[in-house]
Amino acid sequence: MTGTSKEANGMARVWRIAGLVLRLVVVPSLAVWLVFALVSQESARDWAVADSPKLLLGLAIYHVALWLFAERMRTTLSLFEIAISRAAAFRIYLQSIVYFFLVPMSVSIEISRYLKIKALQPDLEFKWLAPAVFMDRLIGFCSSVLFAVVLGVMLVPISLDQVTVLSAGAVLAALGAVAVIYAIRRYSEWLSEILHAVFRHPAKTALPIVISLLMQCVTGLGVWLCAEALGVNAPYLNVLFGVAAGNLAMIVPVSLFGGGPSEVAGAAAFLVTGIDSSDAILLVAILYSLKLMAALEGAALEILKGGIEALRFNRK
Repeated sequence: MTGTSKEANGMARVWRIAGLVLRLVVVPSLAVWLVFALVSQESARDWAVADSPKLLLGLAIYHVALWLFAERMRTTLSLFEIAISRAAAFRIYLQSIVYFFLVPMSVSIEISRYLKIKALQPDLEFKWLAPAVFMDRLIGFCSSVLFAVVLGVMLVPISLDQVTVLSAGAVLAALGAVAVIYAIRRYSEWLSEILHAVFRHPAKTALPIVISLLMQCVTGLGVWLCAEALGVNAPYLNVLFGVAAGNLAMIVPVSLFGGGPSEVAGAAAFLVTGIDSSDAILLVAILYSLKLMAALEGAALEILKGGIEALRFNRK
């Protein structure tokens, strides 16, 4: 390799790294900073008086929710006789969030999980692993539907314009019907494998479902505590409703720098339950910030793993 080509490759690598930093750190962090700056200017909030212990507790509980996400994935995989350790599941889950910020598609999370599990167990066949990853997402979607429907009935005011409610319901029902029809036609073989796994392990199937429901509650609790620490006035159930609505919107396979339909749906859910507009925006920003924090932790694990592998290679 000539000196010129080495120099060109070096510059290309620098630009790739710069692009990754821009998409994963600079743009998302700038977006969060702008939201907090604009809200503080509009509502005269003083972030210096934030409740630090409550904020730290919220962050810790959110990490418990991340672990539950990973545990749901691990227990779902076990239905297909795919065994991975809890540590590997947690690492894979965090690393997959990185690609949600780097790739403009929400399905990048599932694709990255598939590839990383496949890397752990190269002998796994597509017909087993793909349905397992798909089932994990399906369980999460169904638990979000349950929370969104139940809490929506409880929290959305009766006085709200009925036309708005009916229109929103019709749109959601139409999207749900399209998603179900598409899933049945596109993933009929996967759904068949999922049904076989459920019938093989009916008792074990309940575990990832229970974990998914618990994970929703714990995620909402972590977000609520962080919001409380920052002076956001929002009841826990309202926050949980917004989290569930945001998760539902991830069925739309589009994202930009980790944001997109999920944030829009979450903000709308907060607003219709009577939360102040500035508080609703802050709640969305907090959710996004927590997701970004998890992505940065995943990126750190990715870099650490790459560095360890490089050291092992150099020792050989």
